[in-house]
Amino acid sequence: SSFDSRIVKDNFIYPNPATEEIHISEDVNYHHYSIQNTIGQEIYVGQDRTIDLSSVKNGVYFITIYDDKVEPISTKKFIKQ
Repeated sequence: SSFDSRIVKDNFIYPNPATEEIHISEDVNYHHYSIQNTIGQEIYVGQDRTIDLSSVKNGVYFITIYDDKVEPISTKKFIKQ
């Protein structure tokens, strides 16, 4: 499987804080991601490396990347401002 490595660098998204969009690093192998707010509500799911945040309210969010078996690989907190 291409998802054997569980080691993901801490900073797999950039920029953080973000204004218009965030990007998932090219060297990170993942199947899809999910963005949650601070109370755990899923607000966005996708696969693209560039994530448009223009319709997201300013605040703190969490992005989790998943492998092809829907197992979480890593979660990172980010700020939309």
